[in-house]
Amino acid sequence: MLQQLRIYPQCIFGGVMSFIVVWSMFGRVTLTDLVVLPFFLSFFIGGMMAFLHQPIANWLLLLGSLGPLALGTFFHYARVDFIIKNGGMEGPNGFGSPLAFLIGWIFTTVVFFIPGVLFVIWNVLAIKNSRTIKGVGNRRFVGD
Repeated sequence: MLQQLRIYPQCIFGGVMSFIVVWSMFGRVTLTDLVVLPFFLSFFIGGMMAFLHQPIANWLLLLGSLGPLALGTFFHYARVDFIIKNGGMEGPNGFGSPLAFLIGWIFTTVVFFIPGVLFVIWNVLAIKNSRTIKGVGNRRFVGD
C-alpha cells in the first residue's frame, strides 16, 4: 500500500507534466522543453514499471524527480537574478507588477520545487530501503 501511495502521485505528476510540455511544443520548441521532457517521461515510465514490479522503477522515478527539482531551482535562480539586476521586482522601464512577480514565484515553488524535493527524498529513501527478494524471477518489490 505504501508503494502505491508513493507511485500514484509521481506517475500522475509525470503524465500531466509530459502532456503539458508536449502540448506547449506545438507552437515552438524551447531548450527547456527538450531538457525537461525526458525527466517527466521517466516519471511516467517509472510509475508504469513500478506497477509491473520492475527493479529499475525506483531509479527511473528518482531520475524523473530530478526534473521538477532542477526546473524549480532554475526558476528560483532566474527570479533572484532578475531582482539583483533590476533592484526590485519591476523591469528597468518601470513596467511590471511586483504582485504578479510574487504570484509567479509562489506558483513555480508550489508546482515544481516543493514536489521535486519531496519526490527526491521519497525515492532516495525507497532505493535505500528496497530489498531484493531471491526466488522466482528474482524480482524486487518496488519501495519495500
